[in-house]
Amino acid sequence: MQSLLSSVYANLSLTGPLYFGYAGAGLGFAVLNDSGVLFQSVGVTGIEARLSERFLLTAGYGIGIPLPESWNSSLSLGFGLKGFVRGEAIVSTSLLGLPTLVESIDLALLTGSPFEMISGIGIDAGLSYRWRGILGVAVTADNLYTPTAVLSYDTLGGFLDSSIDPGAPVYSTMAQDITLGLAYTPDLGTLERYVQGLSLMVDYRDIFDFWIDPAAAENIILKFGVGLEATFLQALSIRAGFSEGLFAAGLGIDMSIVQLSAAMYGTELSMEPGLRPVYNLIFGLEFRR
Repeated sequence: MQSLLSSVYANLSLTGPLYFGYAGAGLGFAVLNDSGVLFQSVGVTGIEARLSERFLLTAGYGIGIPLPESWNSSLSLGFGLKGFVRGEAIVSTSLLGLPTLVESIDLALLTGSPFEMISGIGIDAGLSYRWRGILGVAVTADNLYTPTAVLSYDTLGGFLDSSIDPGAPVYSTMAQDITLGLAYTPDLGTLERYVQGLSLMVDYRDIFDFWIDPAAAENIILKFGVGLEATFLQALSIRAGFSEGLFAAGLGIDMSIVQLSAAMYGTELSMEPGLRPVYNLIFGLEFRR
């Protein structure tokens, strides 16, 4: 029972209502916000609730690199810029006080809780190679350079009171995440009347974490992912695979202007496979034009 209570983890997040973007002619941008609440155990008897709100602005540009026509292939290079601001309030309680905390989170409780304001800007990059429209190879570098600044306030009320000085910000740089991916999209011939976009994908993420951030390096098994996606009648997409050693599945319904998506996948919270897995559910509703 003690082991069960000391491994509490529950997270709920919502992206929107600010959520729009554009992509075309090699240029893209997006503006969004997301809200989240996380409950997790701290020590043996403590529970910590983290309530967060983030605003993100990102824009990118991709260019095609000319290759000899006889190669029957394409090469693309892209760069992205991003800026974000995130506020996080931290409420602490005991396991016995968790039901009361969930039922009675109010403004007075939040304004008396510790608060952090994190801001940053960053650069991402990616390189993609496609051969005969069948085989694709890509390398991405998330947080190629992403400096951040953290302001810590004793209470959220202190943040809201502009006369209170939080002190000097703490500067750091987010760890780089370099990932390699492969995609195989076979030519189905006459079957493409019924099945479109059949793809087999394999990736190996955060390749150099043992060198870039040794303290947070994961077991190599957690880095591999494999997935299969197929679209039927140009409307229904079915997806399945394994990531971080756990099963994942999803589906999507494309109704042209509106797209519905749902997915279930596992996440390993520890650095070793199978020690602390959790499963996640995601539902999405997108309007496209």
